[in-house]
Order: sequence, then C-alpha cells, then structure tokens
Amino acid sequence: MILGLDRMVRDMARQLARGMGSFFKDCGCAKPTRCPHPYSIRFRDALGKQREESGYDTQDDAIEYAEKKTTAPTVAAARRELGQQTVEEYAKQWVLFNPAFMALVCARAVREHRGHDERCPLAVAVTAAVMALQPGIRDVLPRNTNASVAKWDDDHAEIRVMMAANTTALTPVARAGLLFATQTGVLTAHPDASLSLATPRAIPAQPRDSAPTALAIQKAAGMLGRWLPTAGSTVTTLTLLGVRP
Repeated sequence: MILGLDRMVRDMARQLARGMGSFFKDCGCAKPTRCPHPYSIRFRDALGKQREESGYDTQDDAIEYAEKKTTAPTVAAARRELGQQTVEEYAKQWVLFNPAFMALVCARAVREHRGHDERCPLAVAVTAAVMALQPGIRDVLPRNTNASVAKWDDDHAEIRVMMAANTTALTPVARAGLLFATQTGVLTAHPDASLSLATPRAIPAQPRDSAPTALAIQKAAGMLGRWLPTAGSTVTTLTLLGVRP
C-alpha cells in the first residue's frame, strides 16, 4: 500500500501543469501505457505558437521536454539559480520585492519621467518597474536615452519573451509598491491614471543603496521612466514590448 501511494504521488508530480500542454499516443492500442509506441507532446512554446512533436519513449521523457520548451529562458535560469541559493541569499533576493522598496522603484521611474511631463502615465511606471526587476532586461538596456526603443526591441527579441513570461507575476508586485507610495505621500495619483511626485524632494535625486542589485534596479527604473516615452504614445510603447495596453 505504501509503495503504491509513493508511486501515485510520483506520477502526479510528473504530470504536465495546467496550460503547459499534453502528452499522448496516436497508436490506438488497447493499453497505450504498456505498448512500445512512442509518446507525442502538444504544447505552446515561449512565443505562444502551438507545436507537436513525437518520438519519446516514456511519459517522463515527454513531460521533461515539454517543460523545457514551455518555460521561458529567464524562468528556467531563475529556477536553476534558486536551487543553488542558501536560505539567506533567497531572503535577501525577496526583500527587493517588498512594497517599500517597490514604492521607491516606481517613484524613481516617475521622477525621471518629469523630463517629458510632470505626470507619468500609470502604465509607464508599472512597465518600467516590471522591466527593471528582470536581470535579463537590465543587462541589455542601452547606455543612454538617445537609442531608439523600436530598434532596441527589434535587436533583442528575447525582451518580448521575458515580458510575456514575467509581466503577469511582477505587475502585482509593482502595484503594491505604487499603493504604498501613494499611501505614504511619496506619489500622488490623478484621475487620468497618471502619477506625480508629491513633492520635488520626495525621493533623493540619485539612487542610494548599499546592495548592488537594489541599486541596479533603481537606476534601470529611472532610465526606463525617462526613455520609454521616447517611443511615442503609451500604447505604442507597450505594443512594442508585447504588453497589452
């Protein structure tokens, strides 16, 4: 009984997650799990295209391949890195996602947006924060704001993949920071879905943080708040990044 339960738990753990895809056999045998015919998998890749491939001897082989194909590169890398982290390192990383820090990140984007307008569209502030949180995006940002957003997007197709994979999970983190910023009087929210600094000195002119990652995130958010509007309207900017307005 214990062995059977252990096997059941192991089999359940190897099933494809909902929305990841499915595996099957086309042979039509009465007992397909015991026949020698190979498994096929049907899945959507990281770009959202449906694909079907066959030739897998076991369910585990099919599932493992589907997981690799449907997991965005940055997510897979993050999982590998997480497995090598100590508890202390894990805790330090997630401190970055607390509302107080995210309020500072969003405020940094709003502050730097003032070069275009005193009021920063809510969508720009959230998008800047979401992008700044992702190391893969921070690493390929241009050195200055004279670069074309459209050309940069064309040159780095992986940006759309990362945004598609991570925006849904990171947006609530950014919104929690915005709520904290408005509640503490750092940012002012306006009826037209825009934000502004409550006072010119709401945050320091230059990012200050002893942690390198936290400092890099703040700098990236500020640069994005200043740079993203150069692409044109907010809708145009979000469309370029593959984000639904």
